Amino acid sequence: MKKQFTLAPIFRDNMVFQTGKHIRIFGTCKKGAEIKIEFLDQALCFKTKSDRFFIELEPVAPQKKGFSFTIYSKKQVETIYNCLVGDVYFFAGGKNMYMPLKETYHEDDFENHNIRFLDLKNDLTEIIEKTYQTKWAVCGRESFGNYSALGSLFAKHIITKVDMP
Repeated sequence: MKKQFTLAPIFRDNMVFQTGKHIRIFGTCKKGAEIKIEFLDQALCFKTKSDRFFIELEPVAPQKKGFSFTIYSKKQVETIYNCLVGDVYFFAGGKNMYMPLKETYHEDDFENHNIRFLDLKNDLTEIIEKTYQTKWAVCGRESFGNYSALGSLFAKHIITKVDMP
C-alpha cells in the first residue's frame, strides 16, 4: 500500500519541540490526501493541495513528561512517541564539538531523560532529499557515549538553570 504522507526525517521518537513557538509539522504527501493530526490538546484536519504539507499548531508550554502525537489519513497512521516540549539548542563547530562523551574522564550522572540529542553530522540536504533516518537519543552514559562531550555538559548545566527539557 502506497503511503498517503511521509513526515520529514526530523520527526522521530524522543524528539523535542521548542517551547513558546508554533509547532510546525511538515513532510511530503499525496495530492488531495485528507490528513489529521492530534497533538496534545490540539487537533487539526486538512486536505493537501500539493505534494508537500506544512501545518502550524499553537505554541505549547514545556512538557517534562513524554507524550505521543499522531498523524493519520484513511489508509495510514503514524505515531511519534516519547516527545518533549522544552528549550532546543543548536551546537555547531569543528573537531572540539565532536569529542565524544565516552572519551572524557567526566564521571557525572548523565541519566536525565529530559535531555535529548539529534545528530546532524551528515549534510542537511542529504537528510532531507535522501530520507536519511535521523535519530533522537535520550540522555544516558550508554546512549550518549558517541555524542559531543561539550554539548552533553552544556545540556546538563542548562537543564538545572531553566528547569525544563
